[in-house]
Amino acid sequence: MWLWWKGHENARPWAPGPGARLRGAARARCRALSGRSRQGVPRPELRRGERAARARVSGLLGHAGVAHRVRRGGVRPHGALAGAAPGLPPAAGPAEHRLRQGPHLRGDGGSGPGLSRPDRFPPGERAMRWRGGGVGGLVLAVGCAPLEVERRVERGPVLRTYTQEVALGEKGLVAEVEAQWPRLTFRFLSSEVCRTEKHEEFIESVITEHYESSAAPALSAGLANTVLGGALLLARPLFSNAPDRDAIDREGRYGASHRKKATVWGSVLMVLGVPSLVTGIVQSLRSGEETETRKGDTVVSLREAPCRVEPANGTVEFAGGAGAPPAPRPTTDGALTLTVEELRGMRFEGVLLEGVPAALTPEARERVSNFRVCARLLTEPMDAAVLARAGEGQLRALRQQVAGCEAIPEAPAGERLRALDEALSAQASHVEAPESPQVGSFEEALAAYRPALNITPDSAAVQKLEDPEALTGQALVLRGVLERYEGPNIAVVQVGPMQVLVFLAQDRLWGAEVRRGSRVELVGVMMGRQRLGDLELPLVRAVWMRTAL
Repeated sequence: MWLWWKGHENARPWAPGPGARLRGAARARCRALSGRSRQGVPRPELRRGERAARARVSGLLGHAGVAHRVRRGGVRPHGALAGAAPGLPPAAGPAEHRLRQGPHLRGDGGSGPGLSRPDRFPPGERAMRWRGGGVGGLVLAVGCAPLEVERRVERGPVLRTYTQEVALGEKGLVAEVEAQWPRLTFRFLSSEVCRTEKHEEFIESVITEHYESSAAPALSAGLANTVLGGALLLARPLFSNAPDRDAIDREGRYGASHRKKATVWGSVLMVLGVPSLVTGIVQSLRSGEETETRKGDTVVSLREAPCRVEPANGTVEFAGGAGAPPAPRPTTDGALTLTVEELRGMRFEGVLLEGVPAALTPEARERVSNFRVCARLLTEPMDAAVLARAGEGQLRALRQQVAGCEAIPEAPAGERLRALDEALSAQASHVEAPESPQVGSFEEALAAYRPALNITPDSAAVQKLEDPEALTGQALVLRGVLERYEGPNIAVVQVGPMQVLVFLAQDRLWGAEVRRGSRVELVGVMMGRQRLGDLELPLVRAVWMRTAL
């Protein structure tokens, strides 16, 4: 900035003027007089001669500088006579020289007040080049600096919604079950797993923001410093150019004037403010936003389901179940049909096609289990004498199973239901024998029946349950875990490794209070072995049952 100010002041090409030539001649004459006076001249007179010579040289220098300024700016010096020639005026007296010479200021080189020294400043063109190069380098440096980038995405309106099916490459095997009396058909289907995706297509705007967090502080600070520095430089003529006579250094020179102080402060503020202002302007011009509009796509929902379903053929194997597995059978057009006679002797839990397990839905498993039970119930002979000897609870459980066979199309369940209803009607008129004691608690049942057997999971008596016919009619105490209910009044109790069917009288409220998984103990009478669906277990008629700790 100092170069800029000095170059502006000396914008004209520099050339030595007449003032400079006169000052050079005056200095040479002063040196000559001083040298000649020192040769053979007494000291006091030498001093007077030196003072006189210096006074004359000082006058010449002062008039030369004034003449140079008059020639350049047309300003008449203070104290010059009207009509005096602008060249070399007559030498002034010592008093006038002292008044014109005045005190020396710092940095003025011993010249008179207001005397310019153009030989000490660079030419104007060179200063302008330095100034332009500095500003250009600053702009390039700031313009190449990286900016901070912030990117955000804003979603717009939805254009359309569509569905897309994507194959995942996973293959599956499913077995469907169809029941049509007297046949049960397995249909094997191979499929792939496909994902159905629901998409939404919309417009989104990608906004990229470039900014520099220091642009605003740099712009404000640079503007303030530049304005203040420029104001000080422009207001220099308003400040006094007289030296500060309150301050003097060791060499006897007074302090700088207020104008010079304003110049220095203005230059410093301009040097600090202009680069900051340029930096802030460049960074502000480089900052901005870029908006890119594009299409967006998102998945709003998805569902996986079998697709590309085809019949599968091969050899069907049966897995699980008690005893030896059934013999493998081939499929025909992806289907395997089993008759009632074939299914009665088969025990299996799952099916495989060419060694690959076929998935069975819960409905298909329930359909297979129901058909297997109905294959036995609807084909075995039902004797009226056997039904008359059966208890009411057993008859009701059997009727419930036969009624489930009505879900199979064309199943002959009507005749058996009528026979069971007749047996239940006959049981309704039956009154309990007077010798059967009536009890109201577990302790009363123990006192009335006096059981001879105490069967617990860790006792040796549990082995006697393998031959329930030998225990028929005996009273016993049974302890175990109630696993499940097979009907409204038939429960399955696990006693160690054995399972026992327990008949609960419907008029006994205590039978409905026991939950599955509870530890129970009961007093009952062994009724022999009973078949219930796929189960063939010992049957105990409970007199009283309660939960055990």
